[in-house]
Parts: sequence; structure tokens; C-alpha cells
Amino acid sequence: MRPQTPREEEDTYHLLLPNNELQILKSKIELLERNDNDNLEAINDLSEDIRKEIDDIYIAIAALSVKPTEAATKPYKKIGFK
Repeated sequence: MRPQTPREEEDTYHLLLPNNELQILKSKIELLERNDNDNLEAINDLSEDIRKEIDDIYIAIAALSVKPTEAATKPYKKIGFK
């Protein structure tokens, strides 16, 4: 007797299950797939939010690391009448 192909094994498995049990299993698989998609979307959104926050932190650090120039700290002479 030759070994069964995966397709033949699947067909044999379907014959062993009652029809309602097969429908229950299919619905559970669909539910799991939907949950996986929802989780992936949530992780993706969270990753985008974290990336934006990290970018904002780097911008703030860059702004704080800029040294004031001498012209900005030196008092300037006002032009006009006294």
C-alpha cells in the first residue's frame, strides 16, 4: 500500500469529521485569523506612535544641544532717537 498524499489525508480527515464539527472548526480558524489581523494593526499603530515620539525626543535634544552664538547673547545697540 502506497503512502497517502497530503490531499488524500485531508480528504480522509474530512470524511471522519461530522459536517457541523467541520463548520465549527472553520469558524474558529476564521475568528483566529481576524484576531491576528486586529493584533497586527494595533502593533503597527503602536509602532508608528512610538516612532513619532522618539522623533520628537530627538528634535528636542537637538534643540537643547545648540549653543547660543555670541551675537545672540551680546546686548545690541538700539537704533533711533534717545
